[in-house]
Amino acid sequence: MITNEYNRLLERLNGFIAKYYHNEIRKGLLLLLVILGVTTLLIFLLEYFGHFSASIRTIMFYTCLLLYTFVFVRFIIFPLASLFKIRNGLSYTQAADIISNYFPELQDKLRNTLELAELTDEQRYSLALIHASIDQRARLLQPFPFHLAIDVKVNFRLLKYLVAVIILYLSIWLYKPIIIKEGSERILHHRTAFALPAPFRFELQNKTLNVAQGEDLEIKVMVKGKYVPSHVYLIVGTTRLLLNNIDKSTFNYLIKGVNQSFDFYFEADEVFSETHHVNVLFPPQILDFKIEIIPPQYTGMASFIVDNTGDISIPCGSFVKWVFNTSHTDTLWMNVNDSIKVKSQKENNTFIIKQRLLNSIHYSLFPANKEMINKKTMSYTVDVIPDHYPSITADFVTDSSMWGMYYFKGSVTDDYGFKKLLFVLKYNHDSIKQINIPIQNNLLNQEFYFAYDFSSLKNLNGNVEYYFKVWDNDAIHGSKSSKSEIKTITIPSKKEIENIKNEVNKNIIDQLQASEKVTSELEKELKQLQKNISNSNSVSWEHTQKFQQILEKQQTLEQTLKKIAEQNKQKNNLVNTFSEQDLQMIEKQKQIQELLENIMDDELKKLIDQLKEMMKNVDKSKINEMTQELKIETEDLNKELDRTLELLKKMNVEEKINDLTKDFDKLAQEQEELAELNNDKKIPLDSLKKMQQEQKQQFKQLQEKYQQLMKENNQLLEPFNMLPFNEEQQQIEQEFQQGEQEIQKNNRKQASKHQKNNSNQLKQLSQQIQKMMQQNQQEANAEDEESLKMTLENIKNLSFAQEELLLQTKQIKSYDPKYPQLSEKQVRIKDNIKVIEDSLNALAMRNPIIKPTVKKHLKNIKSYNRQVLKAFDERNVVQAATKQQLIMTEANELALLMSEIIKQMQQAASQQMCSGSQCKKPGKGKPKPSYQQMKNMQQQIKQQLQSILNELKQGQKKEGKGQMSEQIGKMISMQDKMSQMLNEMMQQDGISPESAKKLQEIKNLMNDVQKDIANKNITNQTIQRQEQILTRLLEAEKADNERETENKRESQTGKNDKISNPNEFFQYKGKKSNYDELLFQSNISLKKYYQELYRKYMINLNK
Repeated sequence: MITNEYNRLLERLNGFIAKYYHNEIRKGLLLLLVILGVTTLLIFLLEYFGHFSASIRTIMFYTCLLLYTFVFVRFIIFPLASLFKIRNGLSYTQAADIISNYFPELQDKLRNTLELAELTDEQRYSLALIHASIDQRARLLQPFPFHLAIDVKVNFRLLKYLVAVIILYLSIWLYKPIIIKEGSERILHHRTAFALPAPFRFELQNKTLNVAQGEDLEIKVMVKGKYVPSHVYLIVGTTRLLLNNIDKSTFNYLIKGVNQSFDFYFEADEVFSETHHVNVLFPPQILDFKIEIIPPQYTGMASFIVDNTGDISIPCGSFVKWVFNTSHTDTLWMNVNDSIKVKSQKENNTFIIKQRLLNSIHYSLFPANKEMINKKTMSYTVDVIPDHYPSITADFVTDSSMWGMYYFKGSVTDDYGFKKLLFVLKYNHDSIKQINIPIQNNLLNQEFYFAYDFSSLKNLNGNVEYYFKVWDNDAIHGSKSSKSEIKTITIPSKKEIENIKNEVNKNIIDQLQASEKVTSELEKELKQLQKNISNSNSVSWEHTQKFQQILEKQQTLEQTLKKIAEQNKQKNNLVNTFSEQDLQMIEKQKQIQELLENIMDDELKKLIDQLKEMMKNVDKSKINEMTQELKIETEDLNKELDRTLELLKKMNVEEKINDLTKDFDKLAQEQEELAELNNDKKIPLDSLKKMQQEQKQQFKQLQEKYQQLMKENNQLLEPFNMLPFNEEQQQIEQEFQQGEQEIQKNNRKQASKHQKNNSNQLKQLSQQIQKMMQQNQQEANAEDEESLKMTLENIKNLSFAQEELLLQTKQIKSYDPKYPQLSEKQVRIKDNIKVIEDSLNALAMRNPIIKPTVKKHLKNIKSYNRQVLKAFDERNVVQAATKQQLIMTEANELALLMSEIIKQMQQAASQQMCSGSQCKKPGKGKPKPSYQQMKNMQQQIKQQLQSILNELKQGQKKEGKGQMSEQIGKMISMQDKMSQMLNEMMQQDGISPESAKKLQEIKNLMNDVQKDIANKNITNQTIQRQEQILTRLLEAEKADNERETENKRESQTGKNDKISNPNEFFQYKGKKSNYDELLFQSNISLKKYYQELYRKYMINLNK
């Protein structure tokens, strides 16, 4: 049995043996490297300088190979085999001897211990003693490090030799590397025969012989050696090319347009270089390409394709697809904006790049293959056109007949279309209304029309902003909006309206008074001018200049009167818009407005134009005559100004009284509301007292207004009978005072009682004032009606007297002794005309119902009468009879007109009674006239006219007169009744505009018929007029029936018609363009780009 100490000894020996063989292997490797380095260096040197034959180089090669093999096997393989126990190696005894030789003090102890361990197998020795001896010896050997017995010094010596060999190698390589290169090459290729070295060699300077197809290749070679030949040739196939000498030892040759690969070598002085190969690389190329552009759907643009050009312009958000056809291309990428690389997708020889572009880009294309990248850069630009903001412009005109009615005309423009258009109203910066305006969303440039009635905002006081706002249809970034210019309209308060009305009224009155002074001055100047012309033999330059100044003043006066009429019209529109006026007041406003617009009649304007023309050819007699006429016209103008001024003052008093009664009613309502608030104990007394004091102050202001109105009334030529109502006002003041005292005493119940009483008294006061004005109006109307009837009777008498005188004039001769009596009778008629004129003037100063037409007829009568008197003086009987006939005709027309005015006054009086709750309820009065009744009556009139016409024809044949007075009287009565029915029909509510037009035509025809009947001038034309009247009645009835059907669907008329058709208003104002007709009726087919240019041009053309 082996002891532990002995086992540890064996392990130490085994470790020594393994380290021993490791050292042998290292030593063998170093030895092999040293021998390899020395022998190779030696034979390389020998071969380089000796140039041995192939056989000797073969012997040298294999001798060295055998030597290397022997050293490798002996000194490396064998130790490895012994290390891995493949072959027998050191025994323990041999190892012990090596160790003992290194440690002399051990002597044979280690060997003896191994031999003693072998005795354990023999039975004759005591095992215990043997084991004890082995353990003792083993412990003695333990301090000795066995691995030190391995000799490593040889390795260090070999390593020194190896370093020396390496240094020698490097020295030779750095000094003359060709020794090692050529020597090693010829030894390795020992079977190859090598010629003796040339006196020089060729060194190719090209780094690469790869060349792109079609490109030029420069071959450059350097000659090194004992000398440099004078000529060097490039051999390509059978072609021998002389190289260019760049410098002393460098040569080159440029081969242009290389298209295929080839071999070449150099030759000079029968010295040849090795063969070189030129490899032609096929460059990647883009043969052609196309770009498919798909614009965003909202643009309405169709997809399109661009071939072989990369510079394009596209809408923002377009999807772009590049398709490239290539050759010899493995990859293709796009460099975007010199920073982003976009790789393509390959399909066979086609490359595809897809991008959605939101911004403009600059891009370059780079095709490539395994060998090269095409450096011929293809650079392009994509111009991305952004979707711009829409643009909008708007203009407006106002309707002078309707305050707050604005008619807008605008245009909107965008790149691709619109989403919506709104009209926005803002009050105190808050949107109060947005109105959608229909537009064509896909029409890029278009006009729009819109109308809005700002009077619908009359409950708002202050500034209201308004503008149009349009949104485009941008689906990429979201709809963008633009506004038109923000404008402001001021909605006046009740106080502001009252101030405006008073200010305008005062201004109009002042201007009318100033105009009166101007006309008075004109009268004096004309009178003086007429006198000067009469006293002179001819019309001098001074007369002409004076006359020119008078005409200029007349023109200035005309402009002033037009301005006054326009101011009054706008004032009426404003007042009627923001306050409710009764029908009578509105009618008076219209009548006075008509007076203002017709103060200077057409005859005066025509006379002025004639005078201007006459000034070019001066004729004393004509100028004197025209001056007289102008003087008369100016006198009439002065009277008309005086009348208009008086009527305007009178209406102002009426309007103010009407407003005052409304203020009393409003204050009564506020007192009643305050009485209710007194019952609410949550409201503090201070607030109630403050409200009571404010209302009390309002009443004082109303009292002052009433006192001021009484003063203004007293300044009228015929003032109203206005009562002071002192007692009623005192009672109201006491109620205000008592109510305030009760509030101070905290007696809410009593205060409320006084306030309710006060409210009732205020209402009663308002009603009393209204009743007072109503009585004034009724009395005035009754007086005016009576005066009109008397005047009508005088006109009829005038007509009869003139008719009788006309018959006498036709029968008398100029030399008849009774001739002067005719002139005297005509003078008496002149006096009658003066009476009628005075009556009408007096009536016209009180009542605006006397229209300018009345004065026109009267003026014509006076003019014709003057001409009759002149004709009598000149013994011109024919001329006198002609003018007398005209006087009679004008008198008859005036009589008809006066009859019409009397009927209107009677109807107005009836309406006034209805407004005072004195008329019957609707449906209980007399029935309204029907079309059938009017047709039946008109048919009867026609039959009677036809009968009279037949009698007249028969009377002419018998050369005598029939007795037709009774028939004519009945027919005139029927005609009056028909006229009355027609007026009632025209005043009915709900009558259609078409029917009203037809009825007006009937009225005009009836007037003509009445003239024929009054003048006993019944002809076939009169019968034709009757036929036309019947036809118009049928048309009016049909229009009304259609209107009734239409009214079931429509409820808006008048103003709403204008609002729904604002473009018609612009056309009326002369601002309607022919844009739509020119553009949309055109048959020219244009591309989108040119169509938009044309559309913009047409819109700009009409701005």
